[in-house]
Amino acid sequence: FRYRLEGYDAGWIEAGTRRTAYYTNLAPGNYRFRVIACNENNVWNEAGASLRFAIAPHFYQTGWFALLAGLVLSLMVYGGYRWRLHHLEVKQTRLEQLITERTAQLRASDAKNKAILQALPDAIFRLSRQRTFLEFFAAPHFKTYTSPQEFLGKSITDILPAPIARMINQAIDRARQTGQMQVVDYELPTAGQVLHFEAYLVSSENEETLAIVRDITARKLAEKTVREFEAFRLIAEASPIAMTVTRWSDGAILFANQHVARLLAVPREKMTALHSLSLYDNPQERTKLLEIIARAGSIHNQEVKLRRPDGTSFWVLASCQRLEFNGEPALLSGYYDISARKQAEELLERYARTQTALVLANKALLRTLDLDGLLRQILRAAQEAVPAAEKGAILLWEANRRRLKVRSTFGYQDPRVAQLTFAAAEGHAAYVAGSRQPMIIVDNHADAALRSAGEIAEVRALRSAVVAPLILREEVLGVLSLEATRPAVFHESDLELLVAFAGQAALAIDNARLHRQVLASEERYRALFDDNPSMYFTIDAQGTVLSVNRYGAEELGYRAEELVGSSVLQVFHPEDRQAVLQQVQLCLQTSPRTSYWELRKIRKDGSLLWVGEFARALQSPAGEWLILIVCEDITGRKQAEREIRRLNEELEHRVAARTRALQESETKFRTLAEMATAGIFIFRGEQVRYVNPAAERITGYAHEELLQMNFRHLMHPDFQVECSAHGNGELPQARHELRILAKDGHAKWIDFTTSPIDYQGEAAVLGTALDITDRKRLEEQLHDYMEDLERLVEQRTVRIKELERQRIETEKLAATGRMAARIAHEINNPLGIIQTACQLVSRAVPPGHRHYHHLGTIHKEIDRIAQIVRQMLDLHRPHREAPRAFHVEETIGEIVALMQPKAQESRVQLRLDVPHTGAPITLPENQLRQVLYNLLLNAVEASPAGGEVCVQVEIAANRLLLAVRDRGAGIPEEIGSRVFEPFFTTKNKSATGGLGLGLAICKSLVESMNGVIAFDSRSGQGTTFRVSVPLPSRGETHERIGPNTDCR
Repeated sequence: FRYRLEGYDAGWIEAGTRRTAYYTNLAPGNYRFRVIACNENNVWNEAGASLRFAIAPHFYQTGWFALLAGLVLSLMVYGGYRWRLHHLEVKQTRLEQLITERTAQLRASDAKNKAILQALPDAIFRLSRQRTFLEFFAAPHFKTYTSPQEFLGKSITDILPAPIARMINQAIDRARQTGQMQVVDYELPTAGQVLHFEAYLVSSENEETLAIVRDITARKLAEKTVREFEAFRLIAEASPIAMTVTRWSDGAILFANQHVARLLAVPREKMTALHSLSLYDNPQERTKLLEIIARAGSIHNQEVKLRRPDGTSFWVLASCQRLEFNGEPALLSGYYDISARKQAEELLERYARTQTALVLANKALLRTLDLDGLLRQILRAAQEAVPAAEKGAILLWEANRRRLKVRSTFGYQDPRVAQLTFAAAEGHAAYVAGSRQPMIIVDNHADAALRSAGEIAEVRALRSAVVAPLILREEVLGVLSLEATRPAVFHESDLELLVAFAGQAALAIDNARLHRQVLASEERYRALFDDNPSMYFTIDAQGTVLSVNRYGAEELGYRAEELVGSSVLQVFHPEDRQAVLQQVQLCLQTSPRTSYWELRKIRKDGSLLWVGEFARALQSPAGEWLILIVCEDITGRKQAEREIRRLNEELEHRVAARTRALQESETKFRTLAEMATAGIFIFRGEQVRYVNPAAERITGYAHEELLQMNFRHLMHPDFQVECSAHGNGELPQARHELRILAKDGHAKWIDFTTSPIDYQGEAAVLGTALDITDRKRLEEQLHDYMEDLERLVEQRTVRIKELERQRIETEKLAATGRMAARIAHEINNPLGIIQTACQLVSRAVPPGHRHYHHLGTIHKEIDRIAQIVRQMLDLHRPHREAPRAFHVEETIGEIVALMQPKAQESRVQLRLDVPHTGAPITLPENQLRQVLYNLLLNAVEASPAGGEVCVQVEIAANRLLLAVRDRGAGIPEEIGSRVFEPFFTTKNKSATGGLGLGLAICKSLVESMNGVIAFDSRSGQGTTFRVSVPLPSRGETHERIGPNTDCR
């Protein structure tokens, strides 16, 4: 025997006398098994015997299953990516807000520390490991042993007497050995008195020493006074903290300073009538403190909760010391109010609990896309975050928005709860949904409007609840409610947490809507990137330009292709190139923070350009570092800054010149006064005794007139009061900017400096006046200019940040568009196989077979899927067709003829108004065909039976103008802005329902031809779509060629 399995074996297989054949792992398909035999004379029976059989595939081996699995997997990956992207954006926004808040706090703290440092009555020294002075800072009123300049660079033994230097060196050695702060008291004799100092010495890890030296001369004197007089009360009254002295045995208050009365909100005269035991929130706490003090002698910085006489509680930091007061054991206590810190700690704990709960909710959102599963996860996380909740439910509006229906619950045993619905005015859930405001229900039995009724005992037993509405984009989707069978168990913090969970639940419900949104095509956003009026660069870690937008390249005089692949240094000024490399390295080290620098760039023509650049380093999925740079032209601002610096330097030179003139010798005063450009006045009281010629020029009065005048009469009325206050001839040295009235009545500004002098043996006042009217006018102009400049800089900064956000969003949208196009491309492979297999099956099945009609259905659905794939590919990667010459009237006539059967089927009349130009036009014909076909198809489907669709064409001003009008119901105004969005359609419920890609493809094709598409629609009167496409110029002006009639 010989046998062969056609479709599997390549040739005949010798079987000998064996009568069996085994095959395993046969693929699904149609087979024919043939056998031939021979007799003893070796004569073969060529016809032999045969058997046909078929092996059906398992369901998971079919192409449909592979297609559906691929689609489901793609949707899951896309949904997960969108949720992850949203989570990262929310997290980034919160981090940016937190960074802004922390930066403001740090700045406030830094300003506060600087103010405290300026106000400290101390001197601060920093000593090297060799005991030499490195830095020195002294308060304004601090008295030093020698001048501050003599400290720096010298050792302790060079400055201080030997005994004191030895004592301080020993204290520094102890500080380095023990690592603890050392305190040294010493005294230094100075001219006329002995100064006492107290030094606090701290050693650092590099063996440098920080010394804080305080002048304690006054304290030493006070201690001496305390020993001689009853000083305790003086110190207690002057203390900045609350202090009390209480009797050890019974806690009676023996003494309390003014801060205690302020802390307890009690008049001071009533303090001694209080008892310290009544001030403790827990009286047993005082007993515990006394036991600790009895053993240790004192306590320091113990947190204690006290109670005011009005019943309010507050936290203090208490330090207590046992002492003798008036001959009996007593307790000295100091209190520092830390209520604000405690409140902050409680808020921080509440915030941490809220964040933990929100993290759990976010994990639930990322774990599944099933709506019911998401709602259960959110309820479970809300239950863990609000332990007081015994039960909970999420209720959503039904489609008619008349009743709320329970969608998910926890804690309920009765299954009927999951089937409950509530009318718009029934129960607390419906009340919250109607009012759109969250609320806490302390006891719903006390309010009949909020009381839970019905047949279910579990619902009637509810007493308290905390409820938050589910709001998304101003729309109330439902409510999230947590309940308990006990009254008054929920607090405001629980309500805040529930509001956050409500936001997560609303976001989960909106997930289905997000899946229907498709991003605009990659070409559109590439155009947005290229034509954005900001320079965008992308470089790698070595400074090589990876991409640049068209606007940025044109601003520098290059084409984008010339810059891509070259070093970014070539466009920077040679002196700034090293700074560019340093900034790039700093940006990589501080990723993902945004860096900013201002440098000079060189255009291709050699001209200079100042730019301000925002840069941010990102790491690609492949691990490579990329730097995104947004550039702004700040050449104008730099020029303004140089002008301001020049004006400031000029002003400083003028002030310096005036100051030098005032410091000349008194012996040359008269000569200089006569020649000085500044006016000089000498007066006693308010009577002028001497003026120089410059004063006459400034005031406009003659010399004799000024000597007979009262100086106050020269002042502008706004400054006469100030002049009278200092007009007694005993003015200290001061400088004023005043306004005077010249003889001609004009007001002038003068820089007036006064100082006491001895004139002709009597006390007098010397005043010098410099006319600063022009400077004042310039300062006002500079002030206005600076305000305008700051406003412009702020506006440009906001614009740059907005453009950066748009660029990042554009890249994200482009990436998802490419992914959608790739998915559509992958569908074509199995679809082709399915189509081929279906054609083979249709040839094998006779037309009379009872299932033959299903083959036609399969062919139609395959064609429909192929059309969807082509539309997705056209949307995200429109075909670029080369323009060619054609006659527009013939092309449009063919499209109308092609649409005629569809119009006749819908009983719609097509009317065509096309001019007979005789001359061809040059455009991508197939793209124009597809645009007109889609517009005609939409117009026919939108027209009622017996309606009319008009197509009008005209050529004017080198443009092809195309209009398609129908007599349908029109496009509602509220959806007019969405008609060109991909996958948006109003035909879902009709028999002609489509995918919503037709108009999106039309818009993409028209824009690829540099054209414009728009529409106007009126309710009940129909819609007109208009397309305008530019025609190639032929060096002549086309006459207007229009239709014979109007489609109106």
